[in-house]
Amino acid sequence: MKIRVRLWGGLVDAAGFTEEVLDLADGATTTDVVDALERRAPGLARFRTVTRVAVNADIVTGDATLADGDEVSLLPPVAGGQDDLVEIRPGPLDPAHAIAFVTTPASGGIGVFVGVVREANEGNRVAEIDYTAFEELALKEIRAVVAEARERRPLHRVAVAHSTGRLKVGDASVVVAVSATHRAEALEACRAIIDGVKDRAPIWKQEFGPDGTRWVNLPDEPIPPPGG
Repeated sequence: MKIRVRLWGGLVDAAGFTEEVLDLADGATTTDVVDALERRAPGLARFRTVTRVAVNADIVTGDATLADGDEVSLLPPVAGGQDDLVEIRPGPLDPAHAIAFVTTPASGGIGVFVGVVREANEGNRVAEIDYTAFEELALKEIRAVVAEARERRPLHRVAVAHSTGRLKVGDASVVVAVSATHRAEALEACRAIIDGVKDRAPIWKQEFGPDGTRWVNLPDEPIPPPGG
């Protein structure tokens, strides 16, 4: 089967060509494509760990099986992506740290969101919240959210931090800071990133208060078993 391959950005210089058509066996995968390209252009190998792969304009993770006529694109890191700060750490956060990180001489606008533990949620009084994260997967999802924001807008730097452990009312639990040339880009990206983090990052919170303890987003009543 024939697979069209396209290289982008600095990978073009490393390889010495922009496009190629590969004749591969049925059942070939994206890894087979990358291996074939590295045999032709060994200079690509040193960028393998930071290169993303898209099949028919959709980013894929891991090894994906291809079909005849598919188009595979190799994408280097986007400009500025290596300067982003993504972290999960215990205790309350300091928004000033994220703001300082994203500030650059070229940045005319900085968008900031700070999530703070509040004293009530959905009618329940709250004294403390305990955050638990599947850190490896959460960091991966947050970085993906940031990458998507960068693909849509020209951003300078991005900082995303989320807490784990026990926090009290008034503590900052999540901070997103984004810098760009103009305020609209920074503010729009900041909102998109925090929305993506809340929707996709596997981070859970357990509330503690005088009314008792509950896991947020779990139903109050037990879920019946199938067929029950």
